Amino acid sequence: MSSKARMRPSWRKNRQRSKLPTPPGCKFMTIAQRRASERSAVGETVTAVKRVAKRATKAVTATASAAGSAVKKAAKRGRNQTAEA
Repeated sequence: MSSKARMRPSWRKNRQRSKLPTPPGCKFMTIAQRRASERSAVGETVTAVKRVAKRATKAVTATASAAGSAVKKAAKRGRNQTAEA
């Protein structure tokens, strides 16, 4: 069995896929890139929102932990001062 015969069904799909319209500004794009760009056009807003949300939560947790550690340090410092005095 030749490799071409083995490839035939997927080859037909790829032919259809290669006829997808190219987004403006990228004439020569691989099929994978084109598909990714199409997907990103749809999912971009969602991912952006998710990313922002994630960053916000990270910032909140970071500030909270920083505040907590500051309080701890202050408490320790207070203890040390009382011990020294």
